[in-house]
Amino acid sequence: MAIISVPKPLRDKLGEEATDSLIELLKENEEGQKNHLFDIVEERFERRLLETESRLKVEMHSGFLEVHKQFSEVHKSIANQTKWILAAILAGAVIYPLAVKLVDRLFQ
Repeated sequence: MAIISVPKPLRDKLGEEATDSLIELLKENEEGQKNHLFDIVEERFERRLLETESRLKVEMHSGFLEVHKQFSEVHKSIANQTKWILAAILAGAVIYPLAVKLVDRLFQ
């Protein structure tokens, strides 16, 4: 807190008690201004924080949707590959005995 100095002519006119009261009033006013300034800064900070939080939530939601899409595409690709693998195994299971019989007939 700044030191308040009252000029001598004013101090002489007011007297010691009134001068001390004036100094207290000025100090209270300064403290009130500081508190008001802190309130304004706090409000602005909170508003900016909420705005930033909102933007971050939107960006995160968008990112999560993109990741979900990519996982869905990977899942579809795996499911499709699994179908082809199972079809190849089934075909092999059917064709192998036939191929063995055919080879046996050819070489008998």
